[in-house]
Amino acid sequence: MTRSLGTLVLGLALCLVASAQERTAPAVERSLVYSAKFVCKNVTAPTDASEAARSFLPGVYRTVLNLQNLSRERAVIRIVVTEATGIEAPTPTTAGRIERVLAPGEANFLSCAAIQRILGGDASDQRIVDGFVTLESNRRLAAAAVYSAVTRSPEIANDGITLDVEHLRARIRRSDGTVDAE
Repeated sequence: MTRSLGTLVLGLALCLVASAQERTAPAVERSLVYSAKFVCKNVTAPTDASEAARSFLPGVYRTVLNLQNLSRERAVIRIVVTEATGIEAPTPTTAGRIERVLAPGEANFLSCAAIQRILGGDASDQRIVDGFVTLESNRRLAAAAVYSAVTRSPEIANDGITLDVEHLRARIRRSDGTVDAE
């Protein structure tokens, strides 16, 4: 009887320790990461001074990222905007970060004006920016990048309007920082 009582006490103690460890363990062992290219440009002529402007036909280029929380719980989303620079540029890439919370089923978007504000500009900023947006969330999102362009160029017989939608694929960021395909 003493032995079985000792075993019961030991088992109960182990359960209490395991329960305490579960409460103190990190809540998120992994997160879902989505990445998209963005382009926000008003190119007036192929002779614009910057290398970035010269790589595009004259026109207006915009990206809008659409997000929706597909879960039944709130989604915390960390948004990192990284501006690309030419490979030979002496200045480092600039980045801005914000965090947002989406309620279950809620949808939101990130426009070029918002991207420019995150990078430290304002909505009227006419500079040419392109780079990547990384979204990291604790919940699954529906995420899409919508790219539009209106080109005006003597090199093309007709001015063009294009619209393209890319559905963003989730990748898994594990607790050790590695990112894998889901």
